[in-house]
Amino acid sequence: MAINEKEEELLAIFLWFASRIEARIEREVRPVLRLAMLELREIVSNISPGGQFRIYEWQEIQARALPILSKITSVLRIQIPPELEEIRPKIQKAAAKYVDQEAPDIVPIGNQEILRKVVIGGITLNEILGSPGVSNRLTINMAKDLDRMVRTSLFMELPTNEIANKVVRVIEKNGRVVSQIRRGSYANQILNRTNNTISAAVWDVTNKTAREFWEDIAIPNQRWMWLATLENTCPVCLPFHRVVKSRLSEFTALPAVHPNCRCVVVPVI
Repeated sequence: MAINEKEEELLAIFLWFASRIEARIEREVRPVLRLAMLELREIVSNISPGGQFRIYEWQEIQARALPILSKITSVLRIQIPPELEEIRPKIQKAAAKYVDQEAPDIVPIGNQEILRKVVIGGITLNEILGSPGVSNRLTINMAKDLDRMVRTSLFMELPTNEIANKVVRVIEKNGRVVSQIRRGSYANQILNRTNNTISAAVWDVTNKTAREFWEDIAIPNQRWMWLATLENTCPVCLPFHRVVKSRLSEFTALPAVHPNCRCVVVPVI
């Protein structure tokens, strides 16, 4: 098999593993997110239909959003670590096959250690998701997004029902009210934020697991190559595609370098 074909096969396997893991986590998160959006919509709907004092009403009730948003963070904290632990041996096996080596048994690590080891944008997953409760980065950032959207809408003097629709639209289906996550809505914004967290965590584990194995068995003067997914590669990563360095430390950064980054650095064989 040609070298380029091996690289493409490796990246395809990594992407396949990652996509399956991300889809499973999202399936668990989405129902919780939908329910949370309905609760947030109900809070916003309690603001008066119009009038100059609505901003003060929002100031009084906005704190009620934090416990609701914390449910999304809590399910991420529960669902992400076991999935990340499951993907580690699969990634190591694929990394070993790429360099024609036997994959050793990977040592399992606990959920808490995974939360500490995974880093997204220079911040550990443990710091992002925090302890169970409301005092964590993700919940606070989601609450800020909501506050910004509501305040802007109030300053624009939009009717309260229109602001509620900006949170999430609802329809009646089979006699019950269900939420519709539409592009541009607050619900879609939060779904994207949680999906970015999921994908970044999965790809961080993918990269680290493979790189740690390759570094352990690296030959003297091993060279390293940046490999980008050429479908929809971003302008940040495209110039690095197939760039070769003598040491990993010579790269200005190592993937994942941004949310949804699908790059890897592989040994040149």
